[in-house]
Amino acid sequence: ISVVVALVVEGVLIFWLTRSIMRPLGQVTAQSEAMAAGEPVPPFSYQARDELGRLGTSLRVLLSKLVGETRSLKEHIPAVLWMADRKLTLTFINPEAALLVEELTGLALEEVIGNLKVDEALLDQQELIPLLAREALTQGLEREAVVSFAYNGRRMHLQQVIAPVRDLDGRITGVMGVGLDISHRRQMEQDLAQREERFRTLVQNVPGAVYRCLNDEHWTMVFVSEAIEEITGYPASDFINNQVRSFES
Repeated sequence: ISVVVALVVEGVLIFWLTRSIMRPLGQVTAQSEAMAAGEPVPPFSYQARDELGRLGTSLRVLLSKLVGETRSLKEHIPAVLWMADRKLTLTFINPEAALLVEELTGLALEEVIGNLKVDEALLDQQELIPLLAREALTQGLEREAVVSFAYNGRRMHLQQVIAPVRDLDGRITGVMGVGLDISHRRQMEQDLAQREERFRTLVQNVPGAVYRCLNDEHWTMVFVSEAIEEITGYPASDFINNQVRSFES
C-alpha cells in the first residue's frame, strides 16, 4: 500500500510541477521568442502569485511597453517603412507606406498585409525593390538605391534602403525597407539642370566672351566662356582660378 501511495504522490507532484513550472516557463519562452522574431506576442495566462507568476506579469508589462513603443516608432517615422517575412510576404506597412501601396495596388491595407508579396505591392519602375529585398534576404547585406513610382499622374522618388531583419541568434527572419521621399529634391535638381542648360546655350551664342570673376585683388576668374580662346588665343581653363593667366594679364 505504501508503494502505491508513494507512486500516487509522485504522480501528483509531477503533475503539479508540470502545471506550475513548465507551463508558465513555456509561455514566457513563447513570448520572448515572438518578441525577438517581431511577431505578435501571445498572451500570458498564468495568474498565480508565486515567483513565476510575478515574473510572467513583469515580462508581460515589459513586452507590452516594448511592443507599443516599437509599433509607435514604426508607425510615426516620417518615411515609407515596410517589413516582410522570409517568403517576402508583407507583414507590416506604416501609414506613409500605406498611402503608396494602396495607390499602387488599388487594395485596402488589410487586404495587402499577409497576402501580397513585395513584388506585388511595391514594384517600382526600375524593378529594384524586389531584387534588393531578395539579396538582403539571401546574402544578409544592406542594399540601397533610388527608385521611382508613377501613379495618378504623380511621380515619386524614394531613397530606398533594404536590410535583413535578424532574431537574437542572428538568424534572418525577414527584411525591412525604409524609403525617404526625395521627389522635391529631384525636381529641384532637374530645374537647376534645365537653368544651367539654358545659360550654357545663351553663353555659346553671345558674340564675345562671357566671364565672372571675384572682386578681389587679382580678379580671380570663376567662369569664362570658351569664346575667350578665339579672342586671346588661350583656352578658358588657363583663366579659371587664375591657374595660368589672370584677368590682368
